[in-house]
Amino acid sequence: MATTAVAPSLDEVNASFAALDLNQHKNTLSAVSPSTVKANPASILGSICPVYQAVRKLLQLIESIPFVPGAVKTGIQVFISAMDLLCPPAKT
Repeated sequence: MATTAVAPSLDEVNASFAALDLNQHKNTLSAVSPSTVKANPASILGSICPVYQAVRKLLQLIESIPFVPGAVKTGIQVFISAMDLLCPPAKT
């Protein structure tokens, strides 16, 4: 269930967030009601997936920190695995 062999650098994490129009995603997500999402979850994947891909790199970086407890690392791995099913990472 490991995510990657090599964790991204802080510069890579920062670049992934900088490449997004976070205000656009924030505005899109804030305009959607929970009932709309419940009725049609796929309706927000266009905003969730790009943001998740940036957050994914941050999670991988956190997971690579030696003093992060094993249960936290496992939790991060499980979350990444679940989210990758909804928002598959781009093939590189």
